[in-house]
Amino acid sequence: MRAARLHRWGSAPRLEEVPEPIAGPGESIVRVSAAAVSHFDLSVARGEHEPGPRLPYVPGTDGAGRVVASDTYEPGTEVRIGGGGLGLRRDGTWAEVVTVPDDALQPIPPGVDAAVAAGFVVPAAAAVTALEDVGRLHPGERVAVTGAAGAVGSVAVQLARRAGAAAVYGIVSRAGKAGSVPAGATVVVGRGPLVVEQLRDEAGGIDVLIDTVGGSDLAELLRAVSPGGRVVLVGYTAGRTVTLDLPTLMELDVSLLPLNLFRHPARARSAAARALGLLGAGDLALPTTRFDLEDLTATLDSLTTGDAVGRVVLVPAEEHHEAAAA
Repeated sequence: MRAARLHRWGSAPRLEEVPEPIAGPGESIVRVSAAAVSHFDLSVARGEHEPGPRLPYVPGTDGAGRVVASDTYEPGTEVRIGGGGLGLRRDGTWAEVVTVPDDALQPIPPGVDAAVAAGFVVPAAAAVTALEDVGRLHPGERVAVTGAAGAVGSVAVQLARRAGAAAVYGIVSRAGKAGSVPAGATVVVGRGPLVVEQLRDEAGGIDVLIDTVGGSDLAELLRAVSPGGRVVLVGYTAGRTVTLDLPTLMELDVSLLPLNLFRHPARARSAAARALGLLGAGDLALPTTRFDLEDLTATLDSLTTGDAVGRVVLVPAEEHHEAAAA
C-alpha cells in the first residue's frame, strides 16, 4: 500500500510503498477514504509537539474510511477515525490503509460525506467551545469571526447564527474568499483599520470576536469590540505574536480569552458528536478542499499559503475519482 512518511523533522513527507499494517487485539483495519490535513499535523511534522512520534512515521490525526477487518465492526462499516495516538504515538491516516484502536472509531451517520467526516471534529469542537464555553455567547449579541472561509471560522459562523446572534460578520482577508463564507453572514473583506471601521459603523461594535488567524491585526481588531466584549483566540495562522498597548487594552475593557481544547477533552467529544448529528441532518456544512494522496506538495502548500477553503483533506486516488464521477 502507499503511505506518506516523514523521515526528518521539518522536511516534506514522501509517498512510499509500505507493507499493509496488521491489527492487534482491540484494533481494526480501515481502508482510508479521506484523511484530514491540519496545522496541528504540520506542527507535529516540524518536531514541535512533545512527546512526538518516532521517525519515520505517517502523519495524520483524523480521517474516515471503511472497515476491512474488525472484531467490533462489520466489514464495510463507514467510520470516522480520530484519537488513539494516531499521527502522534503511532502511524496516522495519511495512508491507504491504517490500523486503528477500536475506541478511536465512530460510525458515520448515513448521508455524511467521508471527506467531511474526516475533518469535522477539530473545527466543530473548536467552534462550539469557543462560542459557548469561552466566549459565553448570548442570544441577541453581535459576533464577528476572522478566517470565516476556513474550517473553524465557517463552522463558527453557522453555529453563531443557530445560537441566535443578532448579527454575524464573517471576515476574510481577500475578495476571492468572500463567496466561501456561509450564507447569512455579512462578509467583511480586508484587514486592519478598514475592517474595524466597517464593524463599528455597521454593527455599532462587536460583543464576541472569534479570532481564528491571530497575527498583528488582532491589536487593531480589538477596537471593533464593545466594552465588556470577549475575544476568543482560536488560532494563529497569520502570526504567532501580537503587540498590545496595555493602557489601550485597559481603556477598551475587552477580555482576551485563549481556547485550549486539550483542557476540555470531554467537551470537545460532546461538541463533535453534536456537530456530527447536525451534519447528518443537513443543518451544518463543512467546506473541504480535496487533494489526491499523491499531490502532497500541493496539499501542504494550500494549507500554508491559506489558499484552501475549509478543511484540507487527502483522498486516495481511487476514492477521489469515484467522488468526481458521482
